[in-house]
Amino acid sequence: MYEPNGKFKEPRCFPSNPDLVVVDSESIAQAPVRYLVAGIGDAMSTYYEARCCFENEKATNMVGARPTLTALALGELCCKILFESGIKAREAVLKQQVTPDLEKVIEANTLLSGVGFESGGLACAHAIAQGLTASKHIEKNFMHGEMVAAGFV
Repeated sequence: MYEPNGKFKEPRCFPSNPDLVVVDSESIAQAPVRYLVAGIGDAMSTYYEARCCFENEKATNMVGARPTLTALALGELCCKILFESGIKAREAVLKQQVTPDLEKVIEANTLLSGVGFESGGLACAHAIAQGLTASKHIEKNFMHGEMVAAGFV
């Protein structure tokens, strides 16, 4: 959750996951490419943060449990898809076209990254992103995924 001024306040967990997530690929293709790229920046960290948490015997995931092998595998698949299809998906959005590569990246950005981070855990990339929101200039001008990507790098 964020404060009204955009500064990161706290993570918010709910008692259950959504029953259904619907993503309109056509809407994604019509949106500014910056949104897709920011999503890729956030999703790209999934595997690396899950791996850090998995290898750290004291780390826990979003529900306070140890990171799972499944989360690590989902994060790795997410990363693989983004490396293989990310640039082509960006090109598709620039042309406002839905393509198989865009569909793969949408799935990686939502399903694989979502489940991967929740069960795998967060590490430095998200911590840096949260800290960056303390700067009014950064908070106002950069998206969450862009800040996570900066933390990832």
